[in-house]
Amino acid sequence: MSRIAMVTFALMLVVSAAGCNNSQFAPPPTEAEFSTGAFSVPFPSDLFITYAGLNEGALMAGGAPGAMITNTPIIPSATDPADTGDVLVAQGFLDGFSNTMPMQVDFTHNIDPTSVVAGETVRVFEISILPPTGAVAAIGLPISLPVGPTSGAPGIIRELQADVDYSATLTRSVQYQIMVKPKVPWPASDNVTLGGLSRGILVMVTNGVRDFRGNAVIRSDQYARMAAGIPDNTGNPATDGFANAIGAAVQSSLGLLAAQAGVNPDSVVVTNYFTCQSVTDVLDAGVAATLAQAPAATTPGVAIPTVDTVGDFLTAVGAINSPADLPYNANLAQGTITLPTFYPGDSSGPAGWEDAVTGYWTDGNQVYQSATPPAANPAFPTRYSPNAVSLGSHEVPVLVMTPSHFIDVNLDGINDPWPVVIFQHGITRSRFDATAFTSFLCGQGFAVVSMDAPLHGTTEGNPYWAGHGPIAGEQIGEERTLGIDLLDNDTGLPTGFDGNGIPIGDGIPEASGEYFLNFPSLISSRSVWMQAVCDLAMLTETLPTWDFDGDPATGTVTGAEFTDEIHYIGMSLGGLIGTTFLSAMPAGKISSAELCVTGGGVAKMLENSPVYNPRLMAFFAGEGLVQGTTRAEQALNVISAVADGIDPVVHIRRAASKVPVHMAVIKGGRTPSRALFGFEYPDTVVSTNSLGNGLYGAMVGVDISLLPNGDSGIYTGVLEPSYLGGSFPMQRIGSLTLHNTAGVKEFPPDLHGGGATNYITGDHGSFADPLSGVGGAMQFTAMNWAASSGKNRTVHAVSPYNLTDLLIDEIDLEIPVMQGETRLGRITLIETGDPDNPLEASFETVGDAGTLGAAAAALGGHHFNWYQQITIDDDPARAVSGDLAATGALLTVPRIDPPSGGTGQSANFANNGTYADDKPWLWNEVQVPPGDFAADQNESAADYYCVREFTNNPGAATPAGIDPCVGDPAVQSSLAYNVGPWIGSVSTIGDRFQIRTWLVLVDENGDQVRLLNGFTFAQQVTAGSEGIGSAVTTTGVAQMPGSPGVTGDDTILSGF
Repeated sequence: MSRIAMVTFALMLVVSAAGCNNSQFAPPPTEAEFSTGAFSVPFPSDLFITYAGLNEGALMAGGAPGAMITNTPIIPSATDPADTGDVLVAQGFLDGFSNTMPMQVDFTHNIDPTSVVAGETVRVFEISILPPTGAVAAIGLPISLPVGPTSGAPGIIRELQADVDYSATLTRSVQYQIMVKPKVPWPASDNVTLGGLSRGILVMVTNGVRDFRGNAVIRSDQYARMAAGIPDNTGNPATDGFANAIGAAVQSSLGLLAAQAGVNPDSVVVTNYFTCQSVTDVLDAGVAATLAQAPAATTPGVAIPTVDTVGDFLTAVGAINSPADLPYNANLAQGTITLPTFYPGDSSGPAGWEDAVTGYWTDGNQVYQSATPPAANPAFPTRYSPNAVSLGSHEVPVLVMTPSHFIDVNLDGINDPWPVVIFQHGITRSRFDATAFTSFLCGQGFAVVSMDAPLHGTTEGNPYWAGHGPIAGEQIGEERTLGIDLLDNDTGLPTGFDGNGIPIGDGIPEASGEYFLNFPSLISSRSVWMQAVCDLAMLTETLPTWDFDGDPATGTVTGAEFTDEIHYIGMSLGGLIGTTFLSAMPAGKISSAELCVTGGGVAKMLENSPVYNPRLMAFFAGEGLVQGTTRAEQALNVISAVADGIDPVVHIRRAASKVPVHMAVIKGGRTPSRALFGFEYPDTVVSTNSLGNGLYGAMVGVDISLLPNGDSGIYTGVLEPSYLGGSFPMQRIGSLTLHNTAGVKEFPPDLHGGGATNYITGDHGSFADPLSGVGGAMQFTAMNWAASSGKNRTVHAVSPYNLTDLLIDEIDLEIPVMQGETRLGRITLIETGDPDNPLEASFETVGDAGTLGAAAAALGGHHFNWYQQITIDDDPARAVSGDLAATGALLTVPRIDPPSGGTGQSANFANNGTYADDKPWLWNEVQVPPGDFAADQNESAADYYCVREFTNNPGAATPAGIDPCVGDPAVQSSLAYNVGPWIGSVSTIGDRFQIRTWLVLVDENGDQVRLLNGFTFAQQVTAGSEGIGSAVTTTGVAQMPGSPGVTGDDTILSGF
């Protein structure tokens, strides 16, 4: 990213025409902007898909070759359709809008920020949308339409939960614009889960929003006519048809809100919906097509005699003084693998180079990016046509490092095949970075295999350079940099253009990875990233059959030197690509994964990166953009839209559900330390978050030449925060447990584990330095994670070389509970180590929130409780039978805990059931006397498991009209959690138990107002040491990504 020639930012969307005309003198009233003629509407919006679809319909009617509704571009207004760096063109390739982009709603005058209340005056719903494939391309009908139960569709699937799944506030730069920001990625569309319907987001704003004078905002004239069903009739069929199509969509939206959410349509001043793009259909199809061709052709490894060990190589390139500097010296050789490709470009010369720089995956169809004149581009695959066109293959080098000691577990005199760690390097780096990781890994019996990401490679000075032709010495294949030379490396500009208009370089190939994050052609970046995933898939599937030493008599029965136990380690970009790869691979193919110094929400992550931020600001200045303004934010958001299909923050949850994932993050913050700030820096390349506060906020204004990896410029941080950029959002969305104590963490053998370690010192490159304290600790953890296949996390709290050098963040997991941008309280979670009571947790208010009552009131409720769901239970409790002589049926999973009425006896003549009220919350909201308990429930209970019993003031008098079980939230400030008395037991070896729990806001009657933040925890009984006795191992506690709805855990709640 040394040369950000981002034409993308120059675009500035037609929809960026914002807001208000402040030159007028406070003219009442203030309207929510909605005018189809001026495209002055909320953004993103399916209005643009309808507009594009009407154009596509006209092209179809005119006989334009390849025109079809399913290839309707999202925004068909590109000036130069061939310019794939234009964000309008890039957006036009997709099948929906961004999964991470905020929605903006503009008003004609400034708004009172206190009236913008998420969940009340601004509400957000996940909905089903009839896509272009099911819509009618006719004037006056929308191309994308919210559909509900009357058409057999779900309509409103769920209401997203305010301040947990999204936030709604005014933007930082202007006071007339509401920004609705996702805290978890918006739900992606796909071809399966809704039977072909799309998933989308519907936002409504009510007249509870007030302007700066305190007056309620109102509808625009056009929106009011649309809501009333009054058609446009200006006499222009095209504009009237478009407006009436949008009017039909407005009426459909208001109808869904009234029928399914109980909303009074008259209170709504504006609605807007948009289709969320798919992120798995095309990617999964590409991986499946790749794996169908496996195993790939390979060649045996070739070692250069003078550099046939890692130590010799690192000495030759000047990285170390002698092989003796390494704690272990592994063997080194290089073979090749022939990879099928969907991505264009080759090393043949300028035409092949330009294809590699500006090309992208195609599906054989066409997409019209502009109607005047009609100009078609090859279409990018979408969920409507997910299969990419195959473009042949490339033979590429693969570096392999193997143990130098003899391993013969089977005692048959033959060196055993090795389990494998695939290592993926960072941006602009190469496969040779893997040599930094062999001392620990090869020393423990792993082979380390490293292949360049597309458009990466090494240079001629490297003894293992493969060249850009068929033969370079003893090494075959070709470097994946392809020898591309289209620019002057000093100026970053072409030296001229040839007769075909192709840029001419300076005779020196561009650096490794120069075109991977290719902002002048955003769709190319998405495509080459997907190609990297497919390449890793083919490598994974080929390794167990690769006869790397060329001797069929060694290794496995097929002559392969590698087993099918394959692990993954990705550093920086390698972790980003790796997250997408793990998400797309079939479960069971990868045994464990280490993602180091990596993050998601790429555009905002880089904006908050001290290293990349000044480069972005320099470009902004050159294009007349001001950071934090609507135009600049839209530019970043559209980059995110194109990247979402491969963005790690979108894929981490699916990846972590398939593979035990561990993340290593440089959090920074150790004090006292560096004189510049008095604390250790957080990661200065891949930012840990994009909130614009904390350690990064303290660094704003610094000259980054003073920082590791910095060049020049002033760091400005993030002005418009995002909840999805950086490393920490990935930890949250992946529900990765934090390891905040030194030592060994054993994970349950039959429960999926995953975790993260946050280091309070180190820098972005520490992982590659095993001789440093942080690097040694990180590599040792990664090695143990792989050696145990993700069942053993061994963490050094201090440096292995200096036992007083504290390395990791030792704080307990805390989950903030927010109202807008105000922190009301926190959920603190502590693992006790006690198998009978493994987790202690509490919600307590902070700051101005004061009491539980005050915090609840700020969120629109009365008090709090917990919503608990049991998802795994091998020895469950029983349902109530009402008969001492008959036990109830075993409870099943998933289930709400406790079940209505509580649990019954676990054995005949055992009076040990526990009563619960008929609310779906953990602690009882209603106090029922023991005389009303069923026969097989405990009538001698000393308590009732009431909410009040778990507060810090259980004895306070209950206000009139409130059930005695609740107590008085006005004098309570904390609510405790434990797993509760309604579970079964975890006693027999192998027994497993897993819960997911959320804080819930309820009203005076104990009914749901809002579901808030949550956590998850699991444990299993395992055999004791040497088979003696038993022990209970836990997954650790992790944060749930959002409310139960975003993980599908709300479906059983509606039927309680």
